[in-house]
Amino acid sequence: MKRLFSALLCAIILLTPLFQTVSFAQSVSELSSEYGYLIDPAYLPKGGTIVADATTGAILWQEDEQILWPTASLAKMMVVYLAYQAMARGDFTEQTEVEVSEDVAYLSSDSELSNNYMPLGSVFTISELLDLTIIPSSASAVLLLANQLGTHQEVVWLMNQTARDMGMANTSYVNVVGANNDLLLPYLEGLTPGADNVSTAYDQAIFAAHLVRDYPQVLAHSVQPSFVLKPGTEFEELFESRNLTLPGAYYAFEGMDGLKTGSTNEAAYNLALTAQQGDTRLVAIVQGAGLWEDWESEGYRSIIGHVLMSESFSKYASRVVLPAGEHDIDGRRIITTEDLIDTVGDEPLSFTLLDERVVRVSDRAYLPGFEAPSVAFEDVTVPVEVDQDIPEAEPVDEPTDPVMQKNIKQSLITLTLYLIGLLILLLILRASILRAVRRRIQRDKRRWRG
Repeated sequence: MKRLFSALLCAIILLTPLFQTVSFAQSVSELSSEYGYLIDPAYLPKGGTIVADATTGAILWQEDEQILWPTASLAKMMVVYLAYQAMARGDFTEQTEVEVSEDVAYLSSDSELSNNYMPLGSVFTISELLDLTIIPSSASAVLLLANQLGTHQEVVWLMNQTARDMGMANTSYVNVVGANNDLLLPYLEGLTPGADNVSTAYDQAIFAAHLVRDYPQVLAHSVQPSFVLKPGTEFEELFESRNLTLPGAYYAFEGMDGLKTGSTNEAAYNLALTAQQGDTRLVAIVQGAGLWEDWESEGYRSIIGHVLMSESFSKYASRVVLPAGEHDIDGRRIITTEDLIDTVGDEPLSFTLLDERVVRVSDRAYLPGFEAPSVAFEDVTVPVEVDQDIPEAEPVDEPTDPVMQKNIKQSLITLTLYLIGLLILLLILRASILRAVRRRIQRDKRRWRG
């Protein structure tokens, strides 16, 4: 039996790689090394990383994605989302001008926070507040933006409710700024001392995918590596983004157009990214890179984001995986009127029918609120007259598509190896049974003779 167990174990080990899906390197550290970046462990993300397709929600990479981590200024983007919701309702537009209130003016004087000068009674447009919130991460700008949505407590409640609606199960907001409450106690009422906004890389990916899907106009703001506020006036000021993967930045990545940076003493350096190449749009989250007091951490945060995006776009692309037309799937002849589009790598493609939809067979996980792409179909029916001669089916030409030929060949090889392995196991099992029977017969003979 020991020999049988050993043989079974060896066969399982030999056959397992045939059914594994292609994956990235085991860690951010290993992946970065493959791209030529030897990153000291102190600069690696401690709050998790994740990459997902923004259209389908398919998760393409994840490591420590469920670690609870301070959001830092990534929390400000939820206020931006709520502002776009308000604009969709017609409450105001990006051209609407709002006046700086006393609480905002007071907060703008705090140099310990990311900020810009906002004197009492000065006027800013919603568009300017979006720029100031996203690019320099201004605390006073996001508070003024939030004031257009309700009281601070009301907006925080709405932030948490929206997070729950999106499926962000491990996210909790306590203020609109993203800093620890202790830094905001002099300016905002009703705060719990020491409390912080917390989330996971997984939840932040959910949010980023919803934001770029629901309000892609935000990208007109987040794509800017810099902008000048109120040029030609006494408030003129140049602001530069700390997202070093944007166009023209030091670690510029092709197609990068967002999304937000965030850093605090508790969170270290966080980064939410989105980029589009061709028809493929991805989002990526990096949390807890480096150390707050070490400015080199900012660069490593961008390097890691760049590496994750590079690897993802090199392996996956959005394309037509099943063109509209007639197909034989699950023993049924069906017809589709739409192309089935999915973000895939070079893995073999197969399809199944599920809930009257055609879907690609895959073990891929999806973010909440998203699901595997699918298309509707109808069964093909061919009426046949009673006296009509049914012509013989013409031979079907073998596929000429080299990718399809390669996939078929790989599938046949896999099936053959699997059957060989199964046959070996059966032979080993048969031999073991025969040996056991012979021993039993020999023992019985000895007893009979005795």
